[in-house]
Amino acid sequence: EPSIDGYLEGWADSTISVMSPWAGYAIYNKTEMVKTIQISPLNKNRRQIARSSSHDADWSLKIEVQSSKYFDHKNEFGISPVASNKIDYIDSPEPPVFDKYISFYSSAKNSYGYDKKITTDFRNSDDSLKVWSLVLETNIEEESAQIDIQLNGSIGSEVLWLIDMQNGNTFNIGQNKSISEIVSISTQMVNRYKLVYGDDAEVESMVKEIVALIPKEFSLGHNYPNPFNPSTTIPFTISSPGLAAVTVYDVNGRQIKQIVNENFKPGFYSRVWDGKNSNGIPVSSGVYYYSLRTKTFNSFKKMILIK
Repeated sequence: EPSIDGYLEGWADSTISVMSPWAGYAIYNKTEMVKTIQISPLNKNRRQIARSSSHDADWSLKIEVQSSKYFDHKNEFGISPVASNKIDYIDSPEPPVFDKYISFYSSAKNSYGYDKKITTDFRNSDDSLKVWSLVLETNIEEESAQIDIQLNGSIGSEVLWLIDMQNGNTFNIGQNKSISEIVSISTQMVNRYKLVYGDDAEVESMVKEIVALIPKEFSLGHNYPNPFNPSTTIPFTISSPGLAAVTVYDVNGRQIKQIVNENFKPGFYSRVWDGKNSNGIPVSSGVYYYSLRTKTFNSFKKMILIK
């Protein structure tokens, strides 16, 4: 159910038995059968419908996100003996977004190999290692949001970890069943997280593997080859999500070409300069400089073009 409470707007996790005039609702049919909704606006015999679970979950993780005005409270992930390890009737898609929104979901592939946004994502309670790829995105300007995480049920002897892909921070949810974290959100970046569940040894190995892929600092590498003709590769690393630009200059400091200027998530990257200026004209032999500039980092290196 979409909720507008004072200055707050977003999706609330609630069961609807009475529809309010002029309110909006998203309806999702998890079955392949045609379902009918009967609306009786004049029926005064209204009764509350108790929430019933479509799955007997071993455990579930409730994740709510809220900023100063917008929220997404309808997110649940977990393990159920009646779930599969693919998108099935237990899972629910992320509801439609508002004009301005915060959206938190699991990114999972459907049977055709396409990524789908899932707001309720349960996996089977077999012995395999489980990894959820979680995404937080918004189209509002930069501000802070609070993520509240609540574990319901017991994970038994297994372990459950959450990894913040923005900085490599890890959270042992099995030990701390309730966690709150303040994060920065912006229309210019997408926050990503990994949820890992399984036995202690497997999860520890997977967490180390994932964290190792997250750079600890920004860096601008040496281009290769150098000297070069006609093109060269410029490597760089991004340690926190945001806008980054790679630019080429001549020896007088004049901009020759901006190779890239876009939002990056943390990771290792490279871009190729083809030895041409911003008009697509090949430049002459000589010394050039290239830079990596972010909100908190700025570095230059030299390269030589020989023809």
